[in-house]
Amino acid sequence: MPEERGLYPKLKVKEQLIYLARLRGMKKPAIMKEMMDWLERFKVPDYVDKRVEELSKGNQQKIQFIAAVLHQSKLLILDEPFSGLDPVNVELLKEAVIDLKRNGTTIVFSSHRMEHVEELCEHLCIMHRGKPVVFGALKEIKRSFGKKMLLFTPTFRWRN
Repeated sequence: MPEERGLYPKLKVKEQLIYLARLRGMKKPAIMKEMMDWLERFKVPDYVDKRVEELSKGNQQKIQFIAAVLHQSKLLILDEPFSGLDPVNVELLKEAVIDLKRNGTTIVFSSHRMEHVEELCEHLCIMHRGKPVVFGALKEIKRSFGKKMLLFTPTFRWRN
């Protein structure tokens, strides 16, 4: 699921989700059941017949997530999945990610929000200028750094 929405704005939510799930080999009856379950879970079942462009950015983000998980992939890549969501919807999405993880989905999660990383991840890799600077099991990293604080600062030169 990319950070920016990859949805067709003129399509209705139902058409969008059916089309994307069919591309992944799902049959329509299974799509309809999964789709309605996810729409209910995210409290947007009334949007099934609305065009994507009619939805708020947060609700588009929910539909984007549903499109990414509807076909029950074993691997899910999430890039800043909580951007544009209010706190209530962040919690809904976090619960869904945790459930997917519990059910065996491997999740690659990209975020700048360390509190989300700590809540959702078992392993992490912190990058600086495209190179890993800290990586491994989250528990081990926290244990090895203890209460120390790491500070990455670019060189700054004040000019008059």
